Amino acid sequence: MEIAYKEGYSDSNRPSWEDFIDEWYKEYKKHTASKKSKKRTASMEDDILTSYLETALWSSTDDDDTPLDDLASINDFSEESMKESKKDIKKFLTMAKEKLGTVILNKMDSGSLGHNFWLTRNGHGAGFWGDNDYTEEVGKVLTEISDELGNVDIYIGDDGEVHII
Repeated sequence: MEIAYKEGYSDSNRPSWEDFIDEWYKEYKKHTASKKSKKRTASMEDDILTSYLETALWSSTDDDDTPLDDLASINDFSEESMKESKKDIKKFLTMAKEKLGTVILNKMDSGSLGHNFWLTRNGHGAGFWGDNDYTEEVGKVLTEISDELGNVDIYIGDDGEVHII
């Protein structure tokens, strides 16, 4: 059976399987790096939004102290509330990138960012400063940004949708 090798290789000087995989992976990474960067940003924002909204429902109650996540899901947020949440997350990420840099921010867990952003901005007594995912300095910066963006709350309206105020 004849095996086709990269030019210059023959049976006597072919690379090991590990070297072949390493070389293939480097080429793959080169070709997908720019695509992944764009997808990572969109995916990161989507993941943050999902976690942010899930935390909003989980940490909020109605007038009878029933947890809102027992009454609604993230699919029940009004269109306006979704737009407002996305805008707040983009602003949060922009401010974080300015203060911490893109490399540091991109290494962070998206779910943790969304969860802690909601908790911190709303003064729940938990958040960036108490999470072991962040160094003390990074937690301090993210807490300052969250505080700067201010407190928001949610409720279920008569229309059955979840609204942010």
